[in-house]
Amino acid sequence: MNILVLFFVLASNNRINTSFYTYHRVGGHSITDFYLNYVLNRYDLRFALEKRQDDFGLKSITFEIDSVLGDFRLALGEKPYHVRSSVSTNLSLWGLSLTSRGADIFLGKTRDHTTSLPPTFDENTYVAGVRLHRQLSPRIPLDFYILRRSDNSYETRVSSNNCLGINSEVKIGDKLTIDNRLWASHTEQGMGASYAFNGRFTAQKIGGHCHIMTMSRDFVPLSSVKMQRGSWFRLNTYQRPTEWLSFTQDLNYASLHDTRITLNTRLSPTPLPALTYSISLSKETVSQIIDGEWLYKKFGVSANYEVSTDKRAYGVRLTQQILNCQMWSSFQRRESDVWQFGLMFPFPRYFRFKGFFNYATRSDYCSHTTGFELSSRFFKDLNLHFTYEYIRQSSSSDQFLSFSVSKTFDFERIGLSFISGRVFMDVNNNGIYDFGDSAMADIDVVVDGKSTATTDRNGVYAFHFVRSGRHSINVNFGCMPAEIGTARRTQTVDTRFFSQARINFPLEVMGSLRGTVYLDINNNGQMDDSEEGVPNVVLALNGYLTTTDGDGKFRFANLASGTYMLEPKVLPPETVTTRQEFLYVYIRPGADFEHYSLGIMKKERPINKKVFD
Repeated sequence: MNILVLFFVLASNNRINTSFYTYHRVGGHSITDFYLNYVLNRYDLRFALEKRQDDFGLKSITFEIDSVLGDFRLALGEKPYHVRSSVSTNLSLWGLSLTSRGADIFLGKTRDHTTSLPPTFDENTYVAGVRLHRQLSPRIPLDFYILRRSDNSYETRVSSNNCLGINSEVKIGDKLTIDNRLWASHTEQGMGASYAFNGRFTAQKIGGHCHIMTMSRDFVPLSSVKMQRGSWFRLNTYQRPTEWLSFTQDLNYASLHDTRITLNTRLSPTPLPALTYSISLSKETVSQIIDGEWLYKKFGVSANYEVSTDKRAYGVRLTQQILNCQMWSSFQRRESDVWQFGLMFPFPRYFRFKGFFNYATRSDYCSHTTGFELSSRFFKDLNLHFTYEYIRQSSSSDQFLSFSVSKTFDFERIGLSFISGRVFMDVNNNGIYDFGDSAMADIDVVVDGKSTATTDRNGVYAFHFVRSGRHSINVNFGCMPAEIGTARRTQTVDTRFFSQARINFPLEVMGSLRGTVYLDINNNGQMDDSEEGVPNVVLALNGYLTTTDGDGKFRFANLASGTYMLEPKVLPPETVTTRQEFLYVYIRPGADFEHYSLGIMKKERPINKKVFD
């Protein structure tokens, strides 16, 4: 039994990115897994524990460091690595890898996928390699590989494999890409080489993909699995003349097998059923497939029919959605007859139930499976999943049980900051809660438009466990009179890890501005008894607009205390204001600024003087 003890540092920008627990049981055999991914600034730690029956041990562990001095990342432990070659290979390495923008270096032992335990160091299985990346131009990248793999654990693999490869990619415009891969290998079987060509052209109505590969007799890819010598060619093309009509063609040639041609035609004229016809031709067989599907509102049906020189098969599937419940049933007649029935019912928002029944039979075989799945989600990122299946095959039966729970602990998202404050009537207009001011109860304060807190009888509100970052806080006055307000209804605050911010909202009685726009006939800057108001004049007060009525009167209400600039926006044709300077008004708390007058006058036409000789 192995014991792993981890010490976590609780600091800013730290988070447990993913943590989950799974339990599987089939009959008397059970598997238990625990996975954790812990992120500390530039450091990333991942590990997995697994228990099988009475065996308990470390399944995998990875520790990665993101450098601040250069553009590279160092990983210790298990890390998957993908090698793009003529025959691409995915490696699951236990060891050390250094990746960067220009070069990758990796050295480690390969995992044996027949067991869940890590590779032991007494086995002579390892992979060492270097990848160099260069740019001949912005559209022509080059990759150089030098690799060595030692693996004597299987008879089907070579014991020592040395590979050398170069990959090039040329991007011609936005639609055409050409990829070349030339690789060579040296093993105990001798020298070998392979070449792969990929060309892709993708447009809206026409396109295709061409793949060509040839391999010499003694070439062995990085998987170290012996392969037969041969050549392969595949060409896929498509045409879409309209939105409801499309054609595809597939030509596949392999020197070890034969040539196969497949032609497909698809019709999908909405709202009519969609039909697909496919015919495949080879040296020995000819097969035809017809697929149809139709969806009407919440009812759907799909069917297929396949006929060839050696078999005949068909199937049908029905789906029906009633309110939030979806049901489906299907039947397939192939090598074995398969019946299926199921339903899925999502409970309010956070739950989903799925039940199913499968029955398959043929002349010498019979099986059926019955079970259900239950999924739930809590607190945005806590997920639970439970599965139960009863499996019966011929005369034997078994049960499958699975349970998993996953959670993301992001300290920045969960938040360990606090925001509090007070909402009060600021009688003396000094912005401070002091003697004479009165607290305002039952006022809603909102953070980021989501979380809401209500002030108590002392006017105090509080938000707990707020994530770090910038937040907007505003006051929702609800049913309070419209003349009660504040100059800063919305405020912003930056919270940090374990910080406490205090934001107060002083309220006041709002003021107003009233006045008249008149036609100043005698141009004396005062509204005389004989002068009348001008209607339909548009005025702006610090961005707020209003229009004068039939008597030339205007009004701005619910104004917080402060200085405002009054500016005419739309005047009658051929008129200007009598005062050309900006008009400033100071509004006191709760004061009504009345009888404000603004005069306008007609423009004076210039007189052109002409002298006759």
